[in-house]
Amino acid sequence: MSKKKIELQGIYRYLLCLFLSFMFLNSTAQQKSVSGTVTDQRGAPLPGVTVILEGTTIGTVTDNNGNFNLTIPGEAEALTFSFVGMQTRVINLEGRTVLPVTLQEETIGMNEIVVVGYGTQKKANLTGSMEVVSGDDLASRPAAQTTQLLQGQSPSMLITMGLRGAEPGSGQKIQIRGIGSITGDASPLVLVDGVEMDMNLVDPSSIENITILKDASASAVYGSRAAFGVILIQTKRGSDRPIRLTYSNITSANVPYYVPDMLDSYTYATIFNQAQSNAGLGSVFGQEVQ
Repeated sequence: MSKKKIELQGIYRYLLCLFLSFMFLNSTAQQKSVSGTVTDQRGAPLPGVTVILEGTTIGTVTDNNGNFNLTIPGEAEALTFSFVGMQTRVINLEGRTVLPVTLQEETIGMNEIVVVGYGTQKKANLTGSMEVVSGDDLASRPAAQTTQLLQGQSPSMLITMGLRGAEPGSGQKIQIRGIGSITGDASPLVLVDGVEMDMNLVDPSSIENITILKDASASAVYGSRAAFGVILIQTKRGSDRPIRLTYSNITSANVPYYVPDMLDSYTYATIFNQAQSNAGLGSVFGQEVQ
């Protein structure tokens, strides 16, 4: 190999090294490192918080001390912080590279007191599937019976109108956990203030709340009767608040949509005898009747 050719190869390698160095320095200059600590409302560090550059898949998670360090593009604008049980928060960088972040607890509805079995319990401590319908929600719905008020209040509860009897409300069927057999009764157990009874016998305006227990955990309290779910109705109690009178009324009227034009008795008897005569039969109504 000639000396001139060796010199050209050295020049090429030198230029390639310069180009790679320039590209590396350029890409480094276009990125920045953002760090910080994520804590809860009490100042305790939160490990395992997901930190994502908004609109991308670039992200990381906080360590055991709640610290994070993330390399992002220089033009990045905001980071999203999310954690189970906490409200998701989006923070604009605004040129900052150190971010102290505090997440708020997601506590909506978790401290609500609900009826479970023969007592009450905080909703946050429950593990079973259930629905709670307040009396205020029921009062805003015009219906004559409690079964009709529950229509559409629970996603897994099916209310159908059957033809089992002529008495109003006798044909209504409730299914919470489906049908277990073809001929068996799949109706849930209904308890009003701890006493089993027909829910349609309860005045809808006197209901404080209704709890619907859906899963098999209710069998631990109520036994096999809870195989198809349990509906717990709690009525209103007296209080030390000022007396308040509330009046509500539902009025209905039955109007026939077709009323036939009837004949008078004399004309009916005459035409009927004429029909009998045309058929070769004797008269049914005599002159003394007409």
